[in-house]
Order: sequence, then C-alpha cells, then structure tokens
Amino acid sequence: MAKYRSGHHAEAIEALTAAEAVTAETWHPEIARNTAGFYRAISVFQQGKPEDARALDGHRGRDETPPIDEKSPLTDGAHHDDLILWLACKEARTLLVVPGNAKTK
Repeated sequence: MAKYRSGHHAEAIEALTAAEAVTAETWHPEIARNTAGFYRAISVFQQGKPEDARALDGHRGRDETPPIDEKSPLTDGAHHDDLILWLACKEARTLLVVPGNAKTK
C-alpha cells in the first residue's frame, strides 16, 4: 500500500501480486489477499489500464460489508483488518466505476 500511496504503481503491482500469493500464513488470509487485490487493481488503473483494473477487481468475489456505523467502525466487534479491507474495497469501487454506469463490475 505504501508503494501505491507514493505513486510507485509498477512497484506496487509487483509487491501486491506477491502479497496475494503468500497470504496463507497471515491471520486472516482472505482479508489480506483481498486487500492486496483491491490495491493492485487500483495501481493497474493508475497506470492507464482501466479495463484490466476492472477485470482484476471483478475477481474479488464480493463487496465488503461496510461497518454498521461508519463514524465508529470498530464498535460492532470488527477488527482493524476488517476496516482496512472495507476501505480498500470502497476506494477501489469508487475509482473503478464503469463510465456511463453507476455500478461497478
């Protein structure tokens, strides 16, 4: 995520692709894998490849459930990793909106 936030999109794609592959050792592999995937799709988009990015985002499999109270997102027993994943999903879905359509792929 730091590579993406710093504008180093090619390096971010490489690091996030690797992160998706080794998440089995993490506390919640699905959260780690999907978070990396959302940021990889965003990085691909930032490199001028919106259709490729939308295809990657479409493989996430589901929308992340937003917190019950967005102003206090951890009050319903959510873990900080859930919050990070939800924010990554929200950012990706905002950026990857299909032109002329209010919905994302």
